[in-house]
Amino acid sequence: MTNPNPKEITIREATACDIIALWQTLSVAAYEGSVSAARALPYVASHLKDWPGDGEFGFLAYDPDGAFLGAAWIRQLAPDEEPVFSAGERIPEISIAVMLEAVGRGVGTQLIAYLTEEADRRGTEMCVNLREDRHSFGLLVRYGFDLVPGSQHQNPDGSLSIGMIRRPAVSRTQINRA
Repeated sequence: MTNPNPKEITIREATACDIIALWQTLSVAAYEGSVSAARALPYVASHLKDWPGDGEFGFLAYDPDGAFLGAAWIRQLAPDEEPVFSAGERIPEISIAVMLEAVGRGVGTQLIAYLTEEADRRGTEMCVNLREDRHSFGLLVRYGFDLVPGSQHQNPDGSLSIGMIRRPAVSRTQINRA
């Protein structure tokens, strides 16, 4: 995979050893004030339970000085984990966030690019639960995500979220040819 901005941001594959950074990311993605607050919510904590499992992958972003900028990963949530949004039992969900100090630097774009490239390589579908007020909706559409009709739901804080799904590029090409 190629990094479009190698001088500014380094992207590398996430491993189980990166769990602390992933928890930091998850607390931001879930709008929780701390890692301990995110861990206390089962529907949030499920996004890192036993990660990485079979077929799960992710990426982390760092600046040239080694400061952590954000992460994105997929995890297959089980029905008994009561996911807020699910596109199916065999479609893993994305978790992604960029640290506040790195917003606007293209970190999220690069993480989505790496995630979708890897998903295409593996033939993996993905879904995402996205707050309606997020600016990333357009980014996700550019990378092949489609809105799931009827997926809008209210979050515990009163905000609204929507579900989106992405099929691997090969599948989308085959569908377009039919």
